[in-house]
Parts: sequence; structure tokens; C-alpha cells
Amino acid sequence: MKIGIVGSGYVGLVSAACFAEKGNDVTLMDIDKGRIAAIHESRLPIYEPGLEEIIRNSRRHLSFTSDISDVASSDIIFIAVGTPDGQNGAINTRHVMEAVDSVGKATERYANKFQVFGIKSTVPPGTTRSASELIRKYRVYDHNFAIVSNPEFLKEGSAIDDFRKPDRVIVGTESESARKLFSELYAPFMRTRERMIFMGIESAELTKLMANTMLAARIALMNEAANLAGRIGADIEEIRMGIGSDPRIGPSFLFPGPGFGGSCLPKDVSGLAEYARKAGVSLSIVDAVGRSNKTQLYWLADTAVDFLKDLRTAKTYVVWGASFKPRTDDIRHSATLYTARRLLEHTAGDVRIYDPQEKALSKMEREFSGNKKIFFYSDIYEVLNGAHALLIATDCDEFKSIDLKEVGDRLGRKVVIDSRNLYNPEFMGELGFDYISLGRPKVLANNKHW
Repeated sequence: MKIGIVGSGYVGLVSAACFAEKGNDVTLMDIDKGRIAAIHESRLPIYEPGLEEIIRNSRRHLSFTSDISDVASSDIIFIAVGTPDGQNGAINTRHVMEAVDSVGKATERYANKFQVFGIKSTVPPGTTRSASELIRKYRVYDHNFAIVSNPEFLKEGSAIDDFRKPDRVIVGTESESARKLFSELYAPFMRTRERMIFMGIESAELTKLMANTMLAARIALMNEAANLAGRIGADIEEIRMGIGSDPRIGPSFLFPGPGFGGSCLPKDVSGLAEYARKAGVSLSIVDAVGRSNKTQLYWLADTAVDFLKDLRTAKTYVVWGASFKPRTDDIRHSATLYTARRLLEHTAGDVRIYDPQEKALSKMEREFSGNKKIFFYSDIYEVLNGAHALLIATDCDEFKSIDLKEVGDRLGRKVVIDSRNLYNPEFMGELGFDYISLGRPKVLANNKHW
């Protein structure tokens, strides 16, 4: 099948690579010529495990262009451009509609050919139908095209596996021809069992937003449970196992942390809330999830500042983790962004950041360009030298298996504030650390509990 994809961001690149891997002829288009040139040279704009290898192995089925006419003859053309935060938290669909209009105009000369236009970008309900009206301007016959909402459900860090073995593929359309074409397109990903779910267009759009919002609500609720547990001396890890053993709840997404980040959950939560307000519906739980997370994103910094408030010196803080989660270079809405900004307000010393993913560090460095109080390190131990506290923002595998004795030897004060609960509190106390972990009893050196 001949596939065109507009937008070479996270969704576009992963989709292009995985469709091409199955033998489809895929053309990935982006108006950013520099970005396309870099992809041609195997310099990918994002880091995703396995993505570079798939692109390299599928090059005979995969091409890259900055010319919209190169995708115009495709059987299916996907729109996968970004939808940044808009006014009052609304999802900004301007880039989506501009891309749709450009595609519609480019395909005008193929108006006698049946084509399907799929919206993969995360958009509020009604957007796909509006996109259909834009395309209709350039088509002679309505029956020669169809519009589809085909949202993605990829998790950064495991997107390749998610695409190859999807939990579900949501397709919102009113066209029987589009249903057949999409069934054929996704058939190679349905070898073990059928996962295609067809529904109405608005239902597909809302499914995407509600799925991410429910995951966000689950995370936010566990974070609030952790905050309460830490205050009263309970252990959130024990509570998590107790809650997760209920089959109606299950164990997934029950790990507390410093707040959810990335490109999806924060934007989708605020976007859904704003869309509902415009529709005249109050989503009080969704609003509360957003507020709760904004508070949680400062847990690391506020805990560190409070713990060291009696230390009358310029403090040096170390943050392990720059991206919002391991195995990605995405720093959008990462806890480290909020942590670093807060710490810089409260210290005359400096803030140091380490992340095993070089691209994540580079992006964070650009975010704080010109600030002379923040430093970035490529060595996990060197960053610790003489620091007053280590703050753990992500649960990278490297952090889990670290030599804690050397960590203690390098630190100026053996203080560890852990938002991911990576270590055993009793063991940390035995090693002489002051160890504060999220939602668990605090431990001072020599195993003394607060």
C-alpha cells in the first residue's frame, strides 16, 4: 500500500518506520527542510529505542521529503503534526488544519482516485469532521475520499513494541471503504488476535483524550495517596500492592512519582477540560487532576529546600534525570524542569543535572541557556562531587543498580531525596544516608526514623 505521512515528529516517525517495515511504500513529509535533511543522514530528531534500526533496515520502502506533492498520490495520507498547548489549556489545532488544507490542495489532481485521509494527531472532537470539509473543497466527488480519526496510543520508550503489538487500533469513520482499507493496512499487526475497534469519528477523538485523562487521574490519585502516606508514617509501596491486587483496579500505573509529564498527558488533560467547558459541561475530576499534578511537579524541589533550610550556606543540588521518563529524550513538562526552576529560586549555589540520554541533556541545556547557576554532566558520579543533596527524578535502570557507597563518598552531605522509591530505606540508613522517599517513612542516618 502507498502511505503518505505529514509530520516527522514522534508519531510520524514511528508510524512511518513501522508501516514501512511491513512492506508498505511510505513517504514521510515535513515542511522543515533541515529536519528532513537530518533524517536522510540518519540523525533522528527524537530518541526512541529501536527506531533508528528499523528506519535503516526499511529504507527501500521509506522516503523523506519536504515537498507536499510527494505524498499526494498515496492511498492513505496521515496527518501527524503537533498540537501544542493553546489558550487556556485548549489543544491548538492550527497546524493540523494547515496541513489538511495543504494536503487537500496537493491531492486535487488525484480527485478521481479514492483516497483516505487519517488524523493521527491528538485533537478535540469535531476536528476531523472540520478537516473533511477542508478537503471537500478540492474534491470533485464526495465518494472519492474518506476521512478517518486514527489516534495513536504509543508510550514513549516502548513505542516500537506498542505499534507492532497494539492493545487496540481505534478507527473512527463513516466510510465502509475506509474500514476495509484500514483493516488491510493494520492486518499485519493483528496476527495473534483482532484488535481493530471501529466507531464514530467523534467517539474516536474523545476515546484518545479520555484514555490519557484516566491514566493521568490514576497517577495523580496515587501521588496524593503517597503524600498522605508519607505524612502519617504509612508506606505507599505496601499500599500500592494492596490496591493493585484488586482485579477491578490492577497493578498498572500505580507507581507514585514527581508528577506526570511528556507531550501527551498534561496537554490532553487540560485540552479535554477546556473542550468540555466550551461544550457547556463541567469536568470537575479532570480539572482536579490537572491541579493536583501541577502541585506534585514541585515535590522534589520543595522537599529538598525544606530539608536543607537550616543549612546556612550556598547549596548545591544534583538532579538525576532530565527527561520526563526513562528511555526517551523528551523533556516536555518533565519534573526536572519544574524542580530546577524552583531550586534556582532558593539557592545561591548551583543546580547540576545528569541524564544517561545525551539528547535529553542537550534539550535541557537549551532550556536554561544563559543561566550561570545550572550545569550539565555526562558522568553519573562526577556530578555528585561535594553536593548537598541528590534528587532522583526518573527511574532509569542505571540509577537502580548504582554503587550507593560511592554515591555517599562523593556527596558533600549524604542526603538523597527519591521521588521514584528506587532504594530500600533501611539499607540507605545503614549506609549513613538521610533518605527521603515519596510516601514512605523518612530515614535518617544510622536507621533512625523521623
